[in-house]
Amino acid sequence: MKLFYTYKDIMKILNFSKCKAYDIIRKINATQEQKGFRTEKGRVLIKAFDEAYGIERGDQNVKEDKILSTNSSVIHYDFRG
Repeated sequence: MKLFYTYKDIMKILNFSKCKAYDIIRKINATQEQKGFRTEKGRVLIKAFDEAYGIERGDQNVKEDKILSTNSSVIHYDFRG
């Protein structure tokens, strides 16, 4: 089970640049450090990312998909109300 997102995951999920993805990771990790959690440079806990962006994994409107044409998993968020 994957615990962390890297900048590449953040770029795909939010459609942001590499620089912006790293900025998001730094900000979320700084918040986690203030709460007393240990962080990993260049990676962000999926749970912390989801919390920062208001994503609930148990929500029916959020689905996880696999792209068959590549070897990596890509998460697609569908926020239909």
